[in-house]
Amino acid sequence: MNFVLGLIIQIALMALNILPAILVGVYIFHTVESGTSLDESVFGQILLVVVISLFCLMLMFIQLLSQTINAFVYFNLHEFKHNTYLRSRIENIGGENV
Repeated sequence: MNFVLGLIIQIALMALNILPAILVGVYIFHTVESGTSLDESVFGQILLVVVISLFCLMLMFIQLLSQTINAFVYFNLHEFKHNTYLRSRIENIGGENV
């Protein structure tokens, strides 16, 4: 289950990073073609900071998503194995109004 989850999350991460990678690639291509330095351009530095920040935020979001899904899978399997919620509901039948 974790392999499938990891695979889906990695595909989602790759899909989210396609647009920033294309933007940086196009910018670097035009910078190299024009012969200017990447250090001199303010726009290049801003673009680099924004892309790295977005990448870090996406990694944190994907990790949060992975941990949340693992928690749901764990509690679902625990309930399926031990039936704690279902047993408590059955014990309350005839007692109190639920």
